[in-house]
Amino acid sequence: MNNGNFLIFGMGVGTDHLGYIGWTQRTLGDEEDIISDLKKDSGAAITQWMEQAAGSDKITIFEIDSAPSLENARDTVQFWCQYYGMLGAKVLAVPG
Repeated sequence: MNNGNFLIFGMGVGTDHLGYIGWTQRTLGDEEDIISDLKKDSGAAITQWMEQAAGSDKITIFEIDSAPSLENARDTVQFWCQYYGMLGAKVLAVPG
């Protein structure tokens, strides 16, 4: 449940792969709009990953956290990217 103004979400292929962590003001019910936003506003590495992911299987979007402000959302995304990176995941994120 997104209790803050910003949803911190993970995106992967299937249930066992995390490839991207980001933030949005949309809700989890707006997956197609979240993906569309990312395709328009993201860098080449994220767009390329999304194209490869979409070609191999269904992209899964899930909630990780929430944040009350844009600044907090950016910090929270950075935290989760570092956390999953320490666990060995190679996670992309939009630069703050």
